[in-house]
Amino acid sequence: MKKAFLLKNNWIEIFDNLSDKQAGVLIKSLFKYNVNGEKPADLTDLEIKAYFNMMLLDCNTMNENYDKRCETSANNGCLGGRPLSEYPSNEAIRKRNKRKADKPNNLTDKPNKPNNLSKPDNDNDNDYDYDKDIITPLPPLNKGGSAEKTWKNDYLIYLSETTESFDLLKYDQVFIKKLEKYYPNVDIILSIEKSFESFWGTEAGWINKKGRKTKVIDWKTTVLKNFDKNRIFKQSVNERKTETAGKKYNQL
Repeated sequence: MKKAFLLKNNWIEIFDNLSDKQAGVLIKSLFKYNVNGEKPADLTDLEIKAYFNMMLLDCNTMNENYDKRCETSANNGCLGGRPLSEYPSNEAIRKRNKRKADKPNNLTDKPNKPNNLSKPDNDNDNDYDYDKDIITPLPPLNKGGSAEKTWKNDYLIYLSETTESFDLLKYDQVFIKKLEKYYPNVDIILSIEKSFESFWGTEAGWINKKGRKTKVIDWKTTVLKNFDKNRIFKQSVNERKTETAGKKYNQL
């Protein structure tokens, strides 16, 4: 059982958008998932369920990052501790130089011991040598020896995660209201769906994203930056009537 988990600061917008009762149900669901790994099966409120699923992505990402840090620390421990920096600080360089200056360099400072009594060199002593090659732990491998599959090297994983993220965006009332504020005459839901169908849900969108350095995709920022390219404007009442009349006329 985990001793602690993180709450993100930007979640305050979600809780402010809920009633006290809804917020209580949501925070209890988060505790059950993060402490015991239990997903709530009795969430009947669609708004709470949508927010929980959105937070679930953040929780899983934070848990994966924590597990990777623990694995890296364990590997470094097996190698004798944390690898020394390739670029030591000025303070570290001064200490190293001082240690070298304090060591005797001739017989007048300190006589050498006979060869058969000299202490063997110990690679684990505290006299760090920054010239040594740094041992970097290898990336985690699957049982088959291949690199771990992620959205960056597997299109199907990317498509699955992206589909789920875009479905959650359409239920994110805070995000939708923000877009409606800036684009009052635009159909927000249809525009989000268009951005997914026309690019981000395709192989071209995957190639675009995997070529970047990011490990976790921020789809809110991506949709906002590219929203002008995918806008679908709302039809007025007169436009709908004209379109309907045109269809009836063509059928005659």
